[in-house]
Amino acid sequence: MPQNFLFNAIAHKTVTDETTPPGILVSLLSHSQGSDYYFFELPKRTFRINIYKLESHHISIFPDMDGRKEYHYTAHFKNKKSKFRLHVYFNERDGYEGTPGFSK
Repeated sequence: MPQNFLFNAIAHKTVTDETTPPGILVSLLSHSQGSDYYFFELPKRTFRINIYKLESHHISIFPDMDGRKEYHYTAHFKNKKSKFRLHVYFNERDGYEGTPGFSK
């Protein structure tokens, strides 16, 4: 499985409040499948797409690029009745891969 250079660069850099932009919280978490990953919680914003209101959003960076690509963006939206999740996967050139997924 190819190594994710972005994950390794972050792992070798000291991540502190002084090295991250304001409002971004960085955590090293463990995935349910056992691998660690970096979780960048992004600042809360007032943002809507039609009837969907943004509730939270983050970027996840995994150590191996086994179909997850280099990193992915997740946004949680809500309308009056339901909650939805948007997933967008990105490659090493910051181009998105595949079709963004929007689901309940």
